[in-house]
Amino acid sequence: MNVLIYIEDVLGFHFATDLEFAVKHLRRGDEVHLLTCQGGLQTCPANNVHDAKTCILCRSKLHTGLEIDELEDAEVHVLDLDRYKETVSIPSFSTIDDLKDFEIDGINHGMEAASTMISALRKPRPDMGEHRDLVERSLFTAIAVYRASLRRIEELQPDRCYVLNGRRASQMPFVRAAWEKDRKLYTFEVGHDADKYILVEDTYFHDLDNKKREIEEYWSDDTPFEEKKELADQFFRDRRYGSGEKYLEAQFKEEQRQGALPGDFDASRRNVVIFNSSEDEFAAVEGYENPVYETQVQGIHRIIENSDLDDDIHIYLRVHPSLTNVENYQTRAIEQLEADNLSVIPANSDVDSYALMEACEKVVTFGSAMSIESAYAGKPSILLGREPYEDLGACYTPDSHEEAIALLNDPGLPPRDQLGALKYGYYVVSRDRAYDFHDPQENTLFGQELLPSRLARYKVMYLEKGALSVLSYVVRRLSHYASELLGLNPQLNVPTRSE
Repeated sequence: MNVLIYIEDVLGFHFATDLEFAVKHLRRGDEVHLLTCQGGLQTCPANNVHDAKTCILCRSKLHTGLEIDELEDAEVHVLDLDRYKETVSIPSFSTIDDLKDFEIDGINHGMEAASTMISALRKPRPDMGEHRDLVERSLFTAIAVYRASLRRIEELQPDRCYVLNGRRASQMPFVRAAWEKDRKLYTFEVGHDADKYILVEDTYFHDLDNKKREIEEYWSDDTPFEEKKELADQFFRDRRYGSGEKYLEAQFKEEQRQGALPGDFDASRRNVVIFNSSEDEFAAVEGYENPVYETQVQGIHRIIENSDLDDDIHIYLRVHPSLTNVENYQTRAIEQLEADNLSVIPANSDVDSYALMEACEKVVTFGSAMSIESAYAGKPSILLGREPYEDLGACYTPDSHEEAIALLNDPGLPPRDQLGALKYGYYVVSRDRAYDFHDPQENTLFGQELLPSRLARYKVMYLEKGALSVLSYVVRRLSHYASELLGLNPQLNVPTRSE
């Protein structure tokens, strides 16, 4: 088998997954080609603005990984994008929507560029003039990567292609090229368990329809129901009680005080909690457009101001912790929300989201995973957004604002069947794959730590702080090593062993 692995996010932990795939195929006797960036990408997940110092660290870490003996038979290719600079012309855009609609040669590279911009800036509606440089970098990257990928796939004729995620301007064009050349494609991401990974076949990671199909495929396997339920239960336990280091989504609760409710919480009222999400997360991913409201803030406005909403309902807006210290139109609009029937819980509040969910009559979400967690916990859960579990019957999914208000007003609204939540939980845990060669705890592959070299780090330090800082640091390190060698305490310069 002939395999092409596009290595794009080197400074992140995904680099190890690229190398894992390479080693697996080499050990099977396959021909392995590694398509690498060595400074050509104008924007990537680790370096949105093509910072020279970041490039130094990236190339050094890439070299560290590729020097591992087990990879000596892999053929390394450089992603050459310079050849396209004279042929790509970047127009001006008034809005992010204009960029999202931009096509060239019949391909919507604008959506890929918009995805990179929005993620980099954490702004769903960035000022296109202010960020013109990032517009140009993102769109050039999308167009050039597509053309370069077509050329490499045509040249190498791989049977199978791998790429991270597939959403950004530096990724989706490779996906499109593999589709265009009718190659077997795999995209990958970090697992629910951060020490594992996920592999997706023939499409990009966030493909909503594919996720829906996968949920049903996993649930239809031969595993007994009780074992499926046990794994599903594990998913919900991990999110609620797991470590934020091992289960990345669990990190958001680490600053919350267990059992803490808002100071004005009155259990005698009909309390409803809205868990919002960061709009920048899926603002440029096809298929995730909100089916009811233009934006989350617009939806909240319409709900709290609706004259048909029962007067005895009090709404708590739990701002997602990921919006802490984020400044964009969404967070500014949230700060301006004010109504007698609304209490806003800031993103950095220590209020316990799970205690709040349990204390409220029902839960409303716009895409937060609290929608499916609430359904699992036996709460009526109203989903006003798009999620892979939207068709599983676990959440109420109104098609209109009027239907949403009717669901909110219903004091006897029952929770939906838990089966849909179990299906989703089983799917998320089951799709995780363990590494065979990479040690994620140690960040090593065959004993080699995957880091930039010390020389590269010294060079970056020199560029940032000058030669004197580098010299001072080296002297301190040499002093430390010498003290250790002589059995001295490096801090006190006294013997550490009895003489």
